[in-house]
Amino acid sequence: MQLGQAAINNNRIISNVASTSAGGGIYLGGAIQLNSLEMMNNTISRNGAGGPGGGIYLGSASQVNFLEMMSNTISLNTANGPG
Repeated sequence: MQLGQAAINNNRIISNVASTSAGGGIYLGGAIQLNSLEMMNNTISRNGAGGPGGGIYLGSASQVNFLEMMSNTISLNTANGPG
């Protein structure tokens, strides 16, 4: 099985709300399977979630083999669950 690759680069993810669920800013839920995930030069700020993961949520059934994060600002995110 070949796993996919994804990149989240050069974004401003600000002031989003998932009021009754997870992942206010970025939601990687379900059973996503990635060989690599690259996140560079993003601002993830002031996002909120009614569940876990105010800024970023990676579901428990998900698989990411290699995560590269560089030059991101992740701040002031809130969640009513873990993360």
